[in-house]
Amino acid sequence: MAAQVNMDDCFEIVVSNVSYRWQDLARKLGFKRGEIKAMADNNVQFPGPNEKCWEMLGKWINKPNRGEDPVRDLKQALMNIEERLTAEALEGVSFFIVSSIEGATATEAGAKVFISHASEDKEEFVTPLVQELLKPGRLQQSDVFYDKHSLRTGDHLWNEIDAALRDPALKLFVFVISRHVLSKKQWPQYEYQLAHGKGVRIFPIWLKRDGDGDFRQKVSEYDTMREPDKLLAVPVHVNEVDEKLSGIADKIMEQL
Repeated sequence: MAAQVNMDDCFEIVVSNVSYRWQDLARKLGFKRGEIKAMADNNVQFPGPNEKCWEMLGKWINKPNRGEDPVRDLKQALMNIEERLTAEALEGVSFFIVSSIEGATATEAGAKVFISHASEDKEEFVTPLVQELLKPGRLQQSDVFYDKHSLRTGDHLWNEIDAALRDPALKLFVFVISRHVLSKKQWPQYEYQLAHGKGVRIFPIWLKRDGDGDFRQKVSEYDTMREPDKLLAVPVHVNEVDEKLSGIADKIMEQL
């Protein structure tokens, strides 16, 4: 199996080493002067260089016209600003995936349901939810876009996600929102924005943990999320997963 790709890990390396040069890096990644100035002037949401660097990288990974291999492009941009050691720290990371990816849960083209999540939530909630959806009388494996089922060696992440979200068979984008997603996880954010832009119906699930606070407040702090007030999520605490899974699966089936 190919190695897992986690752009958040790549970004963590960049931020921890060269956040003080985020504007230089932004220029090499193709941002225009006005875009950089707008981020530099936003000292309320992004007060320091670390926050500004995270925001810039988040905007960059979501650009529709960026290259097909973001790891390669990020390494090249770092080399162009003479940050060779940081670029070398990203060596060996590939954008060609196979087994487990941050955010998307996948199968083949023609899926009716696309599940987006943070990898930290897979074991506790996402995999059990998929198993519940695949019980007799509900969905077939090919109906659910889920990484354990059908991403193969050589599959290209962007192509697979884009194809699934464009497919006319897709009826529902199940968005498992948690503290992990809301802490700047790039792939779930990317998938949500793509699904929202394509007009796919959104089914949010708020996976709660002790101390998480109010859903609406948390979502309103997630600055990249569009129209958060319209996200009326189905809540489930991690300690209540077993007893609530069947009901959540039923609600998903009602949307199809």
